[in-house]
Amino acid sequence: MIVDTPQSDDVIAGDLEKLSFNDWKDLFEKDPECFESYRKRILEYQITLAPEQSKQRLRGLMFQMDCEAKKAQTLLSYNLRLYAMMMELFNELRLQLQALCMNDAQTITNQIEKPRLATVIAFDQRQKTDEKTET
Repeated sequence: MIVDTPQSDDVIAGDLEKLSFNDWKDLFEKDPECFESYRKRILEYQITLAPEQSKQRLRGLMFQMDCEAKKAQTLLSYNLRLYAMMMELFNELRLQLQALCMNDAQTITNQIEKPRLATVIAFDQRQKTDEKTET
């Protein structure tokens, strides 16, 4: 499915999903501006399909990606920047998973341990001391 570049502004995002890798590649080589317009359109379409609680986060990620694209000098640089972003997010998720696993282990350990005894100290010690000195 080849997309004619200037006349195909009426192409809907659902149709863009049907493009093959080679179609996207040809479009990028033929008309990079049209490619970018379609890329943004299909990404926005995918965001609209996401659950409501995820949409703001997805739009934030798109904003970050667009900022990285503006900073990058070349496509390779842009891809390396996105890779670094992805690895940073992956590492955060890994750390959160580790913390969850550690918390589960700690919860189980706490349930098995016997409750500890503690000495309860009266809250108002100063007042008791004052009463002793008055008598």
